[in-house]
Amino acid sequence: MKKLIAILAFCLPLMAQHYYSDGPSEISNATQLQSIAICTGTPTNTQVLTYSSANSCWQAGSLATVARTGAFTDLATAPSIFANSLTPFNTGVGYGAANPAHITGVGNAALGNGALAAMVGGGNNTAVGYLALATSTNGNDNTAVGQDALTAVTSGSYNTGVGTYALDSDASGGFNTAVGQGALGNIGTSYNTGVGMYAGKSISGGADNTSGTYEVLLGYEAYPLGASDANEIVIGANAVGAGSNSLTLGSSAVTTVVLPGLAAPSGHSYFLCISSTGAVTSQTTACGG
Repeated sequence: MKKLIAILAFCLPLMAQHYYSDGPSEISNATQLQSIAICTGTPTNTQVLTYSSANSCWQAGSLATVARTGAFTDLATAPSIFANSLTPFNTGVGYGAANPAHITGVGNAALGNGALAAMVGGGNNTAVGYLALATSTNGNDNTAVGQDALTAVTSGSYNTGVGTYALDSDASGGFNTAVGQGALGNIGTSYNTGVGMYAGKSISGGADNTSGTYEVLLGYEAYPLGASDANEIVIGANAVGAGSNSLTLGSSAVTTVVLPGLAAPSGHSYFLCISSTGAVTSQTTACGG
């Protein structure tokens, strides 16, 4: 019981205090910092406290020798480096994370400077990384992991972006999944899947892939044929699709497709061989053999 009382005596004043800062590493008004670990001595109201990461404590310094950039700001009502505790069930760690002054939605978690910085009414979003989901205001159930992942989403929901710049141009689309740096990086529509570095970012010829739907693009720089294709599946590094309602396996460098599950003589597999003229044959020996 004595330990519990001691813990409460430490935590309750800390919860009630307002901390003041004119930058992410300075705190002033020492009379409100009695629960903060001070490196040495007792600071006065004429000093600024600068956090020492090496010693895990705050070091008092002369205010006259500290470069000031403006008036001190109350961190309870402004974006800060401290966890957001203004709205229940939200967590923000990082400067401006989770928009602590304006957020009303619940179930949001942000880790990184600017992550979920514009969030207001959306809920159940997770943003990890610098500017991840930075412009989302009312989107729901989005997951962004990586710098600038889903950074342009404003109202889109049910998106997942893992990797730097994954799904970074999608504003209102939903139900997209992008895994890999720049995957689906220019898409603005819904129901697309891109797995692999830059998968689905562009189309054949290099223009942006902006309006495709129900696309599945798997592999490094696996691209659809056109910018507005639908129901297109492309599998393989550098593979380019054949348009809507098509399945493409591999790039132009692929010459053999093996289907080991088909009935063939014992110990063999069927090989589908494509000649230079486009003729397709099947055989139990490797193509060219």
